[in-house]
Amino acid sequence: MSRLIDRVKFGSHGQGSLAKYDDGPNWISIYCTRGREHRESTGTPDLKLARRFHKQRLDELAVDRQGLRKFIAPMARRVTIAELLDDYAADIRLREAKSLDKMLAHMKPVRTYFGPMRATDVTADVVDRYIVGRVAAKKSNSTVNRGTAILATAFKLAQRRGKVTTVPVIRKLPETNVRRVFYDKGEFERAVAAAPEYLRDALRFFYATGWRKQEVVGLKWNMVDLAAGTITLPTSKNTRGRVLALAGDLAPLMKQREADRLVETPNGGVKIAEYVFHRQGRATGRFQASLGHGEDQGGPRVGGQGRQRQGRDEEGRHAALRVREDHPRLPTDRRPQPLSRRRSARRGQGDHRPRNRRDVLPLQHHGRGRPPRGDGEGFNLRRHAPN
Repeated sequence: MSRLIDRVKFGSHGQGSLAKYDDGPNWISIYCTRGREHRESTGTPDLKLARRFHKQRLDELAVDRQGLRKFIAPMARRVTIAELLDDYAADIRLREAKSLDKMLAHMKPVRTYFGPMRATDVTADVVDRYIVGRVAAKKSNSTVNRGTAILATAFKLAQRRGKVTTVPVIRKLPETNVRRVFYDKGEFERAVAAAPEYLRDALRFFYATGWRKQEVVGLKWNMVDLAAGTITLPTSKNTRGRVLALAGDLAPLMKQREADRLVETPNGGVKIAEYVFHRQGRATGRFQASLGHGEDQGGPRVGGQGRQRQGRDEEGRHAALRVREDHPRLPTDRRPQPLSRRRSARRGQGDHRPRNRRDVLPLQHHGRGRPPRGDGEGFNLRRHAPN
């Protein structure tokens, strides 16, 4: 801990002082503003120059008291926007915000643009330039507003904690996202008929209740009381719970879900599903991101990219099995082996198995549509024909 060597009072009471410590040659300017003491190095061991520096700080405080220009404390000059966003992210995690993932997603472009900037350099003009750039990138007004709202909240949190003294004025773009498209009963039934089997009951529950997606996919059986005919949601986005009566189509729907609660495991056993709407006993995961989207090639799209990719992979595996059945020269009784063992087997025993996946899968199931090497429609028989 540094030890005080010398201290020189400056002017009358309340105008601070100059101090020198044994761990450095320079004088330290000490002054108070808004009830907080600030210590700042003058950058010089000369007492005369140190007095001039201290006098300049006192003049800045006087201008601030008159309301002409805001005084920025030394610590506030060093704080960056990245630090403010880190504090805000830690705050929403402690508060267990319901929309944590969405807020962190909206925070990414804000951090990319403002992160290295100092908080004192971010003014209303700088924020307006960011907004103009986001709008030019074809981002909707609501998306832009979510990001700027996070920036404003991070500033306000830092101001309450004394890290910054000013908060820039951040404009809000007009939002006209009123829902204008609604499904009638017939359109809804057609969408349900086109949906995968494991989504149909969830879609009917959505249609009957109007609940949020996270509330439906997170619904567990410990929230359901079939004897009393109620569903108790312990918490929601506004932190208040709700009780839903099982009336109308909901009662037979929940009885059907109870009948589907038992799920057979891969090893032949049986387990009880924890979630009301599940897929093979597991939480539905990311499928909720694609619920209710528009139409795709004449029908409602109820699966995301992961689902489409999984379907393509399954079709490719089935096609590969069909090719192997049609051509008995290809061995089908061997399990996949590590690459090193496959190479050694081919070199030592003349294995006639396909050398890579391109030789087995049809044209449309590999290389994102690129044609394979060799001749034929995605399968090169010449390479595997016996000599």
